Amino acid sequence: MWFIKDGAGIACVVLTYLIMTGVSSLVIKVAILQLDEEEYINGPICICFYYFFLFLAGFSHLKAMLTDPGSVPLNSAELPKVNEYKDGKPKFYCLRCRCNKPSRCHHCSTCGRCIMKMDHHCPWVNNCVGHYNQKHFVLFLLYIELSCIYSFIMLGMRASYCFSHEKAELCLRPRQEVSFDLFIGVLSFFMAGIFGLFVGVMMQDQLTCIINNTSGIDELKKTLVEKRPVKVNLEETFGGPFGILWFIPTSLKRQSNDMVEIELT
Repeated sequence: MWFIKDGAGIACVVLTYLIMTGVSSLVIKVAILQLDEEEYINGPICICFYYFFLFLAGFSHLKAMLTDPGSVPLNSAELPKVNEYKDGKPKFYCLRCRCNKPSRCHHCSTCGRCIMKMDHHCPWVNNCVGHYNQKHFVLFLLYIELSCIYSFIMLGMRASYCFSHEKAELCLRPRQEVSFDLFIGVLSFFMAGIFGLFVGVMMQDQLTCIINNTSGIDELKKTLVEKRPVKVNLEETFGGPFGILWFIPTSLKRQSNDMVEIELT
């Protein structure tokens, strides 16, 4: 099983799940359950929808974290000959991994491996985002974003409830209880907002890279990439023609010759 033993990354993973659990628990307590008591919404169904998004987000996160992003086998090539050097360094060869580096392959110091089509190393999934787990990473961002939007909807319904139901029992409770619920609601709204904004920006960046057949590192290094149809780029990332499997974190089949052509120019 692929797992990166990085203390900072593991801490970020734990924090991610704490935020997911904390925000969802607060939203359920202060909004869904209270509106269900007033028979304003169907609480069990709303909670099931909420947990459906959170389950898919968590499952996608685990797949992104535990999937080999596209590492090149260690000690898979001999040291190049003298005429294969450029500027004092071997061309298309990693001295640390002792392997030939495919085109657009980069060495990650945290993972300690060369990763094919590496976009970046993400501490939130404690792994690199590369050729074989970018789909899972994007789905994690998608379902977290949907969970945040759902949180906003539930909190918004709870906030607006008393404006149209002034005489409801929920709105006539003691001032201390109302103030406590207000505090929890604002805290949940703030946390969901920050998390949702952060995730939305990351998802937009990932989708832009996929559509343009590029990566974060390619953008930084201004690497020239092959211009291909958007459909081809999306199908390569999500594992085939458009369908339901695009939205489920199923693994991509790893081909023995996938992306191993060595750049000669």
